[in-house]
Amino acid sequence: MWPANKKIRVMVIDDSILARKLIVDGLSRSPRIEVVGTAFNAQDAMSKVAQLRPDVITSDVEMPGMDGITLGKGIRKRSDTVRIVYLTAHESYAFPSYSVRADGYILKADYRKQLPEFLTRILEEERERQTEDF
Repeated sequence: MWPANKKIRVMVIDDSILARKLIVDGLSRSPRIEVVGTAFNAQDAMSKVAQLRPDVITSDVEMPGMDGITLGKGIRKRSDTVRIVYLTAHESYAFPSYSVRADGYILKADYRKQLPEFLTRILEEERERQTEDF
């Protein structure tokens, strides 16, 4: 069972240094969230996900090189348990994000309030699911 005091381990992926900092700073304010790492693009993220083993990754969709959707497909091939939440400025990416079974899609303009609440909901859902398995 997911312990009540277990923090959500989050990895933040965004090509913008400023966006990464703002997201990390915002998430770090929550006592239920632990930012375990960051990545500056999809290639960097792919090399870190296996070693950091986050519960959730937040990813920008539009990045140079490999985009976030392709990254999500690569992560899904390796792990079906990592939750994926896309943060982007473009509403048009909502539908493609679900093609990789993303757990959420949040516009960057709304992330400060929505992202911590969403991650807390993921924790609660996981705890309930594991309780039902017994």
